[in-house]
Amino acid sequence: MQDSADQDSPIETQEIAPQEPKHATVWESLGAAIAAGRIDAQSLEKILQVQMAHDRWIAEKEFNAAFVRMRFPPILKTSKGANADYAPYDEIKKVIDPILASEGFGLTFTTGAPDEKDRIPVIGTLLHRMGHSRDGVVYQPVAPVSRGMNANQAFGSASTYGERDCARLMLNLSFVGLDNNADTFSTLLDEQIDKLRENLDKTNAKLGRDCLPDLLKALRVKSVSDIRRADLGAALAILRLLWGQAGGEKP
Repeated sequence: MQDSADQDSPIETQEIAPQEPKHATVWESLGAAIAAGRIDAQSLEKILQVQMAHDRWIAEKEFNAAFVRMRFPPILKTSKGANADYAPYDEIKKVIDPILASEGFGLTFTTGAPDEKDRIPVIGTLLHRMGHSRDGVVYQPVAPVSRGMNANQAFGSASTYGERDCARLMLNLSFVGLDNNADTFSTLLDEQIDKLRENLDKTNAKLGRDCLPDLLKALRVKSVSDIRRADLGAALAILRLLWGQAGGEKP
């Protein structure tokens, strides 16, 4: 005699439809809707197009807002060229990199093949952490600029010059020489040192460590009193970057 538990049960089982999680993201909601059969392929494609267009709009909006917030101090021309003084790209990077990083930007360069006039395109790409980017291009002649320079050296020289010029145009950089704006490159005034130390103290408290060695190393100086007035903006940007990495509002 069979046990009653082995007999057919009058209770019918039902398949449970996927449930949309609470506080779901757009993609989680779409996944639940697809699994439940509530969205067909054509509708899904339209939804994805709208979502991607919205994401691109947000990324461009954040890019523009961050770009407007950036302020680059004048950059010193420390090297002498054949016809004029100029700022080496290493010196330009020293000023712009901390400020770019503090707003989530990165700047990269590529080059292309020479055109019919023997000029190479130097293409700069300004990338933002939200995904939007902006390109700029300058065309730089490739020709030996001094006797004894080979083809590779000439190409390298043209690329480096093009990077400087492209960065200048894309970031609206300004350059000055020691002879026409020496005061800009004097050391910090007392009130500027006070402002810098105030921000440094806030950053130290936030991170729970002394950030002064990192700041001095980035600016390539031995003490706060050695920091030039032109580098004050870069110094504050470095502190904002360190603060942002720790989370919270920037000082």
